[in-house]
Amino acid sequence: FGILGTDEIKVSYPRSRGHEQEFFHAIRDKSKTPMSNFVTYSGPLTETILLGNLAVWKQGRVEWDAKTMTPLNDPSLMRIVKPSYHNGYELI
Repeated sequence: FGILGTDEIKVSYPRSRGHEQEFFHAIRDKSKTPMSNFVTYSGPLTETILLGNLAVWKQGRVEWDAKTMTPLNDPSLMRIVKPSYHNGYELI
């Protein structure tokens, strides 16, 4: 592609009626999945944002194993991903 904006790609996608209308229709008819179905993307979106925060904290690239939730190229990041707590304290 050339300079930004000179070669536009035409993409066709369904338009949302707006989140209020989607919410209303999701309550009335549970068979219709709303376009902005937060349940389907909230986990991966959160993981992506937190991974970006890890990269900013490290000031570099973080290679990530999503299945085990561990950084591959810097084991020291595990203290941020899964911190250890003082004696007698735990996260439940």
